[in-house]
Amino acid sequence: MKPIKILPLLVIYFFASVSFAQSIYMTRTGRISFHSDAPLQKIEAVTNSAISVLNIENGVVQTTVQINTFEFDKPLMQSHFNENYMESDKYPKSTFKGRIVNAKSIDWTKAGSQKIEIEGELTMHGITRNMTAQGTIEKKDSQLLAIVTFEVKLKDYEIKIPSLVGNKIAEIVEVRLNMTYDPVK
Repeated sequence: MKPIKILPLLVIYFFASVSFAQSIYMTRTGRISFHSDAPLQKIEAVTNSAISVLNIENGVVQTTVQINTFEFDKPLMQSHFNENYMESDKYPKSTFKGRIVNAKSIDWTKAGSQKIEIEGELTMHGITRNMTAQGTIEKKDSQLLAIVTFEVKLKDYEIKIPSLVGNKIAEIVEVRLNMTYDPVK
């Protein structure tokens, strides 16, 4: 008699978990790059280690990146970035928690690129600030490809640039996220 009562609960649980999983997408290899174009020097770095989760049902998105995974062309730049500017031992990661504002108007089954607007909180260097950004999301087979670009003012996150190198580092850095999300199964 007990197995009969448990069976309907298992069936409900199974269908609920399948329905839930189809609305959740994730990546562990998200690409984040940044670009600083100062008068004397151009600085670029990239990581392919960002972790991001996207719920297409409500548009909630969360992203985390370990600061020390950013790679530069010059090892000395990477060292200065981690030790002097971002203090990655003290502030090892950066996070974004927010949502796609127009998630309800996106046709998640449609192939092709659609515009998105994101808002939420970016935490970096121990400081959290509200932010908004524009981008696109594209359905390709079972994956979702998101590209978002925004600017970060270093002073907003109390990232101090010594006056000695002030003309080599821009006060505003362009950040670009390229995420390839897979459905969670």
